[in-house]
Amino acid sequence: MSFPRSSGILLHPTSLPGPYGIGELGREAHRFADFLRDAGQRIWQVLPLEPTDYGDSPYQCFSAFAGNPLLISLDTLVERGYLESRQLDSRPEFPAGEVDFGTVIAWKIPLLRHMLSGRSNAVRRPSAKHSRLSAKGTPPGSTNLPSSWRSRKRTTTLCGRGPRSGDA
Repeated sequence: MSFPRSSGILLHPTSLPGPYGIGELGREAHRFADFLRDAGQRIWQVLPLEPTDYGDSPYQCFSAFAGNPLLISLDTLVERGYLESRQLDSRPEFPAGEVDFGTVIAWKIPLLRHMLSGRSNAVRRPSAKHSRLSAKGTPPGSTNLPSSWRSRKRTTTLCGRGPRSGDA
């Protein structure tokens, strides 16, 4: 099988811009794919999309089968009625130019768990089947995430931006 010569870019979706502290597979990802197409690029290579463990490296995943919940588009959940826009008003102030994984995880994971618990006032609720699969029988507020996701402040510089002044 022959493949025609092509060009593209390597960019992890977490490096895309967005108002929720991390790039998501939502509107900005679609805009980026459209930009690549319009620029004549044929390939968008992404790093693994699994949940990361210590160090937040896409190559340091704790599951080869799970998708990273941090990539779920909150705006899409609002548009589809799974969340209310007012639920996103409580977002913390995220740093510009980098992903603070600790802050994103501390805010976004409980929001997603609340949505799946059925206690959200959103117009549409996930089915009981999806709630059971996602919550895995854990009581509200508990977590079965790895310890490295729970309490450490972690940051990653976004693509196209260097370290902040004063950083080594």
